[in-house]
Amino acid sequence: MGSPALAASGDLTLASTSDSGTKGNSISYAASLSADGTKVAFQSAATNLDDGDTDAFNDIYVKDLTTGTVTLASTSDTDVKGNGHTYGSSLSADGTKVAFYSNASNLGEGDTDANSDIYVKDLTTGALTLASTSDTGLKANNGGVRPSLSADGTAVAFYSS
Repeated sequence: MGSPALAASGDLTLASTSDSGTKGNSISYAASLSADGTKVAFQSAATNLDDGDTDAFNDIYVKDLTTGTVTLASTSDTDVKGNGHTYGSSLSADGTKVAFYSNASNLGEGDTDANSDIYVKDLTTGALTLASTSDTGLKANNGGVRPSLSADGTAVAFYSS
């Protein structure tokens, strides 16, 4: 497994692998690295990185490069996998939160359409927050794309039409 010391040495670490080290069976891309280099988020269409992922939808994963643990992040608060494509990971500096956008209609309460929505997943608690809302909590009628999470994970910027 990789570590910050290995990264400093110039060694390469393949991050798109399962907990057991099996290489993903499809494309993985759009990576986001934590500030200390110990965690990487990426999107993947692979179906062999997590036992709960058996479809070809793009999903967001977070890999701990120190322990080798991979987490399927594009899930609801109750760990239900998204039923649509998910893209654009952005990690907080400490790697405990990840923002992404998804056209899944089963990730959050009140999101029953296939519009692209911005979410922030707390990887410590599993809580998922719909971020593409107004200041009064009204869900965006045309969602958003390309989230960028602040270093402390408390704010997210994104495009929306």
